[in-house]
Amino acid sequence: TGADVDSDPAPGANADDDGDLDLDLETGFDTDFDHDTAGDVRQPTVFVGTEDETVLALEAATGEEEWTAPADGVVAGGPTVADGLVYVPDRDGTLLAMGADSGQSWFSYDIRDGFVGSATVLPDEDTTFVGADDGYLHVTDTSFGRRKLRGWLFAKKGVQLDGPLRGSPVVVGDVVCVADATGSLYGLDVADDCTHLWHFGTDAAITGTPAVGDRQLFVGNEDGRLHCLTWDPDDRRP
Repeated sequence: TGADVDSDPAPGANADDDGDLDLDLETGFDTDFDHDTAGDVRQPTVFVGTEDETVLALEAATGEEEWTAPADGVVAGGPTVADGLVYVPDRDGTLLAMGADSGQSWFSYDIRDGFVGSATVLPDEDTTFVGADDGYLHVTDTSFGRRKLRGWLFAKKGVQLDGPLRGSPVVVGDVVCVADATGSLYGLDVADDCTHLWHFGTDAAITGTPAVGDRQLFVGNEDGRLHCLTWDPDDRRP
């Protein structure tokens, strides 16, 4: 079962002088981006991935098509938009970054297994997170798709977990929270090369992306239970 619900802040959450909570949250479903870096995009734009291996850019006000571009496979999750680029992972194992203004390919990052959800992008950290069926949370830079984590001889493709990942990573403050099919939820330290910070186990496979509430982290699993984790104010571990 999950931890008792209390009023302690989640990691990376800060209360202002009025006691309101200020959450620094990035998820794979964030559709905001810097319009100044998006070239010719003049109107708010909706980006959609399809099962026929296509990415669509639609004008939000009218639904008119601005551009289409091919993906390398069936799109996994939704596109993520950050700093004028659209990040699109697919089930064949390719992460594409496209220009938001035109759909022109910026870079690709390829693995043998498929990706399972949306990418989570931290532009200020030059870091992209995306989970895959190979049991890794893949970590690349945001500009060229290069591996970011240090290894003994070569850069590592990411953080190995206990099983195939489920849903998309969620970043709160400097902790990235990610779940897998073994029923495990992990907190990884973004500031320390994504080292393991904490682990929470459930009795069944986790079914999707963790959700951040008011000072709480929620995750559901296949046994029909919803778990709620909370933190002490001065502790980054639930």
